[in-house]
Amino acid sequence: MKKLGSAVVADDNRISRIILREVLDQHAVTVYEAADGEQAYDLILAHSPDLVISDLLMPKIDGFGLATRIIEEEIDPRPKLFMVSAVYKTRQWRNEAHLTYQADEFLPKPVKPEDLEAALRRHFELSDEG
Repeated sequence: MKKLGSAVVADDNRISRIILREVLDQHAVTVYEAADGEQAYDLILAHSPDLVISDLLMPKIDGFGLATRIIEEEIDPRPKLFMVSAVYKTRQWRNEAHLTYQADEFLPKPVKPEDLEAALRRHFELSDEG
Protein backbone atom coordinates (compact mmCIF):
# COMPACT_ATOMS: atom_id res chain seq x y z
CA MET A 1 0.00 0.00 0.00
CA LYS A 2 1.32 3.42 -0.95
CA LYS A 3 2.08 6.08 1.66
CA LEU A 4 0.05 9.29 1.36
CA GLY A 5 2.45 12.21 1.07
CA SER A 6 0.57 14.92 -0.82
CA ALA A 7 -2.92 15.81 -1.96
CA VAL A 8 -4.72 18.39 -4.07
CA VAL A 9 -8.03 19.51 -2.54
CA ALA A 10 -10.28 21.20 -5.10
CA ASP A 11 -13.45 22.88 -3.93
CA ASP A 12 -14.86 26.36 -4.50
CA ASN A 13 -16.16 26.33 -0.91
CA ARG A 14 -13.40 27.46 1.46
CA ILE A 15 -15.02 25.82 4.50
CA SER A 16 -15.09 22.46 2.72
CA ARG A 17 -11.39 22.82 1.89
CA ILE A 18 -10.62 23.59 5.55
CA ILE A 19 -12.47 20.49 6.78
CA LEU A 20 -10.69 18.23 4.28
CA ARG A 21 -7.32 19.83 5.08
CA GLU A 22 -7.80 19.26 8.82
CA VAL A 23 -8.18 15.52 8.31
CA LEU A 24 -5.18 15.37 5.96
CA ASP A 25 -3.06 17.51 8.32
CA GLN A 26 -3.47 14.85 11.04
CA HIS A 27 -1.39 12.56 8.82
CA ALA A 28 1.32 15.07 7.87
CA VAL A 29 0.04 15.24 4.29
CA THR A 30 1.20 18.19 2.17
CA VAL A 31 -2.02 19.80 0.93
CA TYR A 32 -2.35 22.02 -2.14
CA GLU A 33 -5.68 23.87 -2.29
CA ALA A 34 -7.57 24.91 -5.40
CA ALA A 35 -10.78 26.94 -5.66
CA ASP A 36 -11.61 25.61 -9.12
CA GLY A 37 -10.81 22.73 -11.44
CA GLU A 38 -8.37 24.70 -13.56
CA GLN A 39 -6.21 25.57 -10.52
CA ALA A 40 -6.45 21.94 -9.40
CA TYR A 41 -5.24 20.65 -12.76
CA ASP A 42 -2.26 23.02 -12.70
CA LEU A 43 -1.41 21.86 -9.16
CA ILE A 44 -1.64 18.21 -10.22
CA LEU A 45 0.82 18.82 -13.06
CA ALA A 46 3.16 20.81 -10.82
CA HIS A 47 3.19 18.51 -7.76
CA SER A 48 2.21 14.95 -8.86
CA PRO A 49 0.07 14.36 -5.74
CA ASP A 50 -0.84 10.92 -4.45
CA LEU A 51 -4.48 11.99 -4.04
CA VAL A 52 -6.94 14.44 -5.58
CA ILE A 53 -10.12 15.25 -3.65
CA SER A 54 -12.46 17.13 -5.96
CA ASP A 55 -15.86 18.68 -5.60
CA LEU A 56 -18.03 18.03 -8.64
CA LEU A 57 -19.55 21.50 -9.04
CA MET A 58 -16.80 24.10 -9.40
CA PRO A 59 -16.10 27.05 -11.69
CA LYS A 60 -13.91 26.92 -14.82
CA ILE A 61 -13.51 23.11 -14.87
CA ASP A 62 -15.93 21.02 -12.81
CA GLY A 63 -14.96 17.80 -11.06
CA PHE A 64 -16.12 15.68 -13.99
CA GLY A 65 -13.97 17.72 -16.37
CA LEU A 66 -11.01 17.47 -14.03
CA ALA A 67 -11.36 13.68 -13.85
CA THR A 68 -11.65 13.52 -17.64
CA ARG A 69 -8.42 15.50 -18.04
CA ILE A 70 -6.59 13.23 -15.62
CA ILE A 71 -7.75 10.18 -17.60
CA GLU A 72 -7.22 11.62 -21.10
CA GLU A 73 -3.82 13.17 -20.38
CA GLU A 74 -2.69 9.88 -18.83
CA ILE A 75 -1.17 11.65 -15.84
CA ASP A 76 1.63 9.48 -14.53
CA PRO A 77 1.68 8.53 -11.79
CA ARG A 78 -2.11 8.73 -11.71
CA PRO A 79 -3.32 10.06 -8.36
CA LYS A 80 -6.13 8.39 -6.46
CA LEU A 81 -9.32 10.38 -7.05
CA PHE A 82 -11.96 11.02 -4.40
CA MET A 83 -15.06 12.85 -5.66
CA VAL A 84 -17.28 14.79 -3.26
CA SER A 85 -20.67 16.32 -3.95
CA ALA A 86 -23.61 17.92 -2.20
CA VAL A 87 -25.83 17.68 -5.27
CA TYR A 88 -25.01 14.37 -6.93
CA LYS A 89 -25.72 11.91 -4.12
CA THR A 90 -27.78 9.15 -5.70
CA ARG A 91 -26.55 5.66 -6.50
CA GLN A 92 -26.65 6.61 -10.20
CA TRP A 93 -24.09 9.40 -9.69
CA ARG A 94 -21.97 7.24 -7.39
CA ASN A 95 -21.82 4.59 -10.13
CA GLU A 96 -21.12 7.26 -12.76
CA ALA A 97 -18.23 8.59 -10.69
CA HIS A 98 -16.70 5.13 -10.39
CA LEU A 99 -17.34 3.75 -13.87
CA THR A 100 -17.07 6.76 -16.17
CA TYR A 101 -14.69 8.99 -14.23
CA GLN A 102 -12.62 6.27 -12.52
CA ALA A 103 -13.12 7.75 -9.05
CA ASP A 104 -11.61 5.63 -6.32
CA GLU A 105 -14.08 6.99 -3.75
CA PHE A 106 -17.29 9.01 -3.81
CA LEU A 107 -18.21 10.92 -0.65
CA PRO A 108 -21.41 12.93 -0.18
CA LYS A 109 -21.21 16.42 1.30
CA PRO A 110 -20.95 17.49 3.94
CA VAL A 111 -17.99 15.11 4.17
CA LYS A 112 -17.76 13.66 7.63
CA PRO A 113 -14.16 13.49 8.87
CA GLU A 114 -14.63 9.85 9.88
CA ASP A 115 -15.82 8.95 6.35
CA LEU A 116 -12.80 10.62 4.77
CA GLU A 117 -10.53 8.93 7.30
CA ALA A 118 -12.00 5.51 6.42
CA ALA A 119 -11.59 6.18 2.69
CA LEU A 120 -7.98 7.25 3.20
CA ARG A 121 -7.24 4.06 5.15
CA ARG A 122 -8.70 1.92 2.34
CA HIS A 123 -6.21 3.36 -0.15
CA PHE A 124 -3.12 4.54 1.72
CA GLU A 125 -0.68 3.80 4.46
CA LEU A 126 -1.08 6.81 6.73
CA SER A 127 1.32 8.59 9.05
CA ASP A 128 -0.11 9.50 12.44
CA GLU A 129 1.24 12.90 13.42
CA GLY A 130 -0.21 13.14 16.91
